Amino acid sequence: MTKPLFLLRSPSLLMNNPYPKLVDAKEVPWWRRILAKLGMPTILYWDEEHFKAPTPIYVAWCERHNVFFLDYPHGYSGRLDCPICLKIWKEAMNKAGG
Repeated sequence: MTKPLFLLRSPSLLMNNPYPKLVDAKEVPWWRRILAKLGMPTILYWDEEHFKAPTPIYVAWCERHNVFFLDYPHGYSGRLDCPICLKIWKEAMNKAGG
C-alpha cells in the first residue's frame, strides 16, 4: 500500500523543521515588532535550509501568551501557529485520544 502524496510532500515530515519557534524580541527589528503586535506579520527571512524551496518565515505575535514567534504559512489560509498554543492543542488532542 502506498502512502498518500501529501505525506510524501510535507516539508515538516521530510526534513528537520524547527518551526514554529519562539523568538526573543531583541532579535526582531522594532518596526516588525510593532507590525506583528498590530496583527500584520512580516517576513523576517527566507529559509532555504529546511525546505525544498525557499519559504518565507514570518515573525508574528501571540496575544494569548504575549510572545513573538517565527513560523511559515500553513494551509490555504496561510495560518501562523504560536508554538505554545500548538503545544497546548496537541496535549488536548492526546488527552482526548485524537
